Amino acid sequence: MAAQSPAIAEIALQLEAAAAQIHVLSTLPGAERFEYIKQAIEDVKAQVETVKNEVSAIDGKIDKMRSDFELHRTVTTKYNTKVEAWVHNERMRTANKRVTDTNAGLAALYDLRTNKPIHNFPLTANGFHQLDRSTCDRICCALDWAAPSLSLRDQQNFLIDQTGFGGTID
Repeated sequence: MAAQSPAIAEIALQLEAAAAQIHVLSTLPGAERFEYIKQAIEDVKAQVETVKNEVSAIDGKIDKMRSDFELHRTVTTKYNTKVEAWVHNERMRTANKRVTDTNAGLAALYDLRTNKPIHNFPLTANGFHQLDRSTCDRICCALDWAAPSLSLRDQQNFLIDQTGFGGTID
C-alpha cells in the first residue's frame, strides 16, 4: 500500500480533533453550545475542502502518469515493431546473398513501420528495374532509406543492393 501524503495524514488528525471538539461542545448549555458547534462545523467544512483539493491534485498527477504511460507504451510498441522488422530484413538480406541469378526469387523485406511485407515488393533483381520513381520512393520510405538525389536507374540499383542480392546487375 502506498504511503499517505503527510498533508493528508495531518488533515485526518485535524478532522479527528474537530470531531472530538464537537463531542465536547455538545455538553455545553444551549446558546453557547450552538456558536461553538457552528464554528466547529465550519472548521470541519474547511478541512473537508482541503482534503478535496488534495485528492484533486493527486487525481491530476495520476491522470498525467497514465497519459505518460500510454505515450511510452505507444513509442515502445512502434520501436519494437521496427526492431522486429529490421531483424527479419537482416535475415532476408543474408538469404538473398545466396541468390546470384537476376531472375531468381528474392526474399521480401518488411516495412519497418508495420512489420509486414512491403506491398508489391519485387521478388527478383530484374523486377526492381520495372519500378517507377514513386514505387522506389515508397519502398525506400518503408525501409527508412534515403535515396532522393539518385537517378531512377541508380535508385533501382540501390534498392537491389540493399536487398542483399548476391549477383551482378546488368
